[in-house]
Amino acid sequence: MAVLVTGAAGNIGSNIVRTLLSDGEQVIGYDTAFPPLHSVVFPLMGTFPFVLGSVVDLPRLLNTIKQYKVRDVIHLAAIMVGAKERPVETVQVNVLGTLNVLEAGRILGLRRVLCTSSFAAAGATGKDQSRLIPETEYWLPVNARDPIAPYASTKLMCEELTYMYRTDHGVDAAIIRPARLYGPGLPRGRSAAIPIQALFEKAIAGEAVSVAHGADTRIDLTYIKDEVRGFVLAYRADKLPNWLYNISGGRLYSIGEIGAAMKRVFPKVPIEIGPGEWRGLSGDDPHSGPVRPASDISRARRDLGYEPQFADLDKALIDYKSWEEERRY
Repeated sequence: MAVLVTGAAGNIGSNIVRTLLSDGEQVIGYDTAFPPLHSVVFPLMGTFPFVLGSVVDLPRLLNTIKQYKVRDVIHLAAIMVGAKERPVETVQVNVLGTLNVLEAGRILGLRRVLCTSSFAAAGATGKDQSRLIPETEYWLPVNARDPIAPYASTKLMCEELTYMYRTDHGVDAAIIRPARLYGPGLPRGRSAAIPIQALFEKAIAGEAVSVAHGADTRIDLTYIKDEVRGFVLAYRADKLPNWLYNISGGRLYSIGEIGAAMKRVFPKVPIEIGPGEWRGLSGDDPHSGPVRPASDISRARRDLGYEPQFADLDKALIDYKSWEEERRY
């Protein structure tokens, strides 16, 4: 029996596909376009079925599942970039697409349906970083000046739909909430909200980095292979006691720690980051992405046996560097 991965051309999806293929599983990729050159699954194209289709197209989705004898679906297809500018399309793809995947699970009696949310569904939660954000926390805007972002709002709807299909329709469905990701497969230029990605792109190109401010800012980070590990553990679990899991690194890193690790991994590249709050590489940009607490991953540890394997920044950066320089995954 096969597993269908929607959004298989995207960052998380392509890493999941590559991991499952390397484990000898039968994987069906499903997306509106083929993986781009920078994708980790691009070198494997032609070795597994890849279906061009939209999750908004329920007949296409159902036919694909039946044709390839799919038993499980890992659903990642979504619009994130440009969601604010394309609200109608974003709701159609993110919400209706998730509804269609869950409905396919109900109609065809699939073993498991994993859907994807985001740590954005829990909101920025202020600047108190002394605690962890549990799965029970949701974005609760306190006034009109604190609106929920379009992408986050659709992810909240997806969480509610997944819960409804699990409790009311008997679908073995669950949500994974990823946190801020970096690593192989992320396209260049998508580093605005991920300081470690911005610094890595400079370092891998051999460009000196000199940032006046930023070393004291602390952010949560998840290496992509740890994120994939969480998805795979949830997909393979005999039973999921809970319907929503945070999958992340589970801790905060200071930009100073990141810079120090960069120096060790790229010893020939000058990297200097001054104290204070991160203002971006240009020195005048506001901090990209909310300063927020780390996600609480104790539920994933208990139910799935999940433990980040790349919590050590040096280990993660060396692995990332080997992909960029040698395409060694």
